[in-house]
Amino acid sequence: MPSYFKKFPTVNYNGTILTDVTRRAKFIDAIRINPLTFLPYTVSGDDRPEDVAFYYYGDAGFVWLVYLANNIIDPYTDWVMTDSDFEKFLIKKYAAQSGTEGFEVLNWTLNATITENIIHYENIADPTLTLSPDTIILSDSSIAVSDWSPVRVYEYESRINEDKRNVTIINKIYADSMEKELEALLNV
Repeated sequence: MPSYFKKFPTVNYNGTILTDVTRRAKFIDAIRINPLTFLPYTVSGDDRPEDVAFYYYGDAGFVWLVYLANNIIDPYTDWVMTDSDFEKFLIKKYAAQSGTEGFEVLNWTLNATITENIIHYENIADPTLTLSPDTIILSDSSIAVSDWSPVRVYEYESRINEDKRNVTIINKIYADSMEKELEALLNV
């Protein structure tokens, strides 16, 4: 499929012809319930969705399948960021909170000598158990502080970003039928 959006109808908005991106494709019922439809995929390095589509489907034009399988609306925020983009994101998001600018923000997100950059504490034995920083500070003796480890801004945001490396792709044997389904849904 050369271009996902070329299949979409257009609308006239204030005299300008625009692609109607509000339409979303739905999966064919038979494909949706088939456990072999979706395959796990780990994004390598700085690969973008187009790269994944090219590597797996042999055509970057099938990027829309990658978006669809992962419910990606905004590929800039819903996809794993490069190291450079991740640093820019941290600087923008935490500049005000850190009271610093530029790369000093990154230093602040990692600083182990302060508590202002702690998102939460996690239990060393079971990291799924978390406590807010206020709980640790205000705790009584029933909480053994040594059982808890601080999760600072950098680590927290990095985990979220790295989790985006684990995506789902649609088995390539369904690519053509998905394209036909899209065309039928869009009345092309």
